[in-house]
Amino acid sequence: EDGDVGQDAFATGQVCTEWGANIDSTHSRSGNAAVRFEIRVGDLCNNNSARAELQITAGNPLIAGTTDFWYAFSTFFPADYASDEVPELFTQVLANDWDDTGHTGLPMGLWITNDQVSLKREWWPDGETQHLQSHDVEPLIKGEWVDWVFHVVPAVDETGLIQIWSRTQYASPGALNEEGYEMKLEVLGPNWMQGFMQPYFKVGAYKWKWNPSEPGPFDPDVRVFWLDEFKIGDSTSSIEDFLIPNPE
Repeated sequence: EDGDVGQDAFATGQVCTEWGANIDSTHSRSGNAAVRFEIRVGDLCNNNSARAELQITAGNPLIAGTTDFWYAFSTFFPADYASDEVPELFTQVLANDWDDTGHTGLPMGLWITNDQVSLKREWWPDGETQHLQSHDVEPLIKGEWVDWVFHVVPAVDETGLIQIWSRTQYASPGALNEEGYEMKLEVLGPNWMQGFMQPYFKVGAYKWKWNPSEPGPFDPDVRVFWLDEFKIGDSTSSIEDFLIPNPE
């Protein structure tokens, strides 16, 4: 899209360097620019780790009061994005705690490890006992745009739901993909933390092991990718609302 990176559009962010998140015209899904994220070993931001993230808060007027959340965005990981065994997050659905003590939970997020995209799911049904589960989503697609849709119904019981769709820009080399989204994952069951408030959504680059307590060295030691077409929805939304037309 066009315009500024947007603390207004995204409500807030964790960007601690001048290179962390910027509007850039090198790649775009539509329009003539996208957000370029970059983190480097030694970037010390929140919790002394390397991150550059933008955030939509639970209080956003477009989703305030709903219990059914939709998030859509497009990512471009360059063809030379090196495989790395050190995990990283590029999407997070987080929750603030029930007593405003500042604790934040990470009920779900999209991780990349060794070129595999996975969903990490966490739930605390009684507010004290942690449960964790990982689900493979798809191999990391590089060198083209990938459109993502994330549908979440947060719950600590079997009424919870996570659905993830994706759509590559090209059906084959040189041929634009005219098909709709493909569901990559559906998880029924608990996905939330007892007593925690509405979710908030973050996109960007985060490698928590890039911090002074880890010995290193790290190779690769820089991460760069682009994000465009961020949209949110509520209980009235459906997958069809997020289909991005290919350029003419």
